[in-house]
Amino acid sequence: MAEGFGRFWPGEFAHKIRIAIGELEETLDHLDKALESKYLTDEQHLEMSALGERAAGAAVKFVRYLEAAGPDWKKDYLARRRGQYRTRRAKRRAEFKGTPDPAENAGPTHDRPSRTEPEPKNE
Repeated sequence: MAEGFGRFWPGEFAHKIRIAIGELEETLDHLDKALESKYLTDEQHLEMSALGERAAGAAVKFVRYLEAAGPDWKKDYLARRRGQYRTRRAKRRAEFKGTPDPAENAGPTHDRPSRTEPEPKNE
């Protein structure tokens, strides 16, 4: 489940939750076998099985929630992010329009050779 959360996108997260549900079902099966082999008492089995069933039910509902986001969720999310970025960029540009040209503040450049002038040859 933690790996799915780290993936961020609902579809990928739902996939990892489905895998976790399968693993939980396997664990519940092991609990049944442990009861048959008398490794657990009836009371222990009921308590652990109830927790496992509750967890599985919650996970199934969570997958439904994630799937409700639909396949366009990622596209819509990225479009919103692009829009926010463009808005911030336009705001920065508007703030910089009133500032002086940085080339005017460059200072003297007489000790640097021009890039178009050839270097003097030392013979």
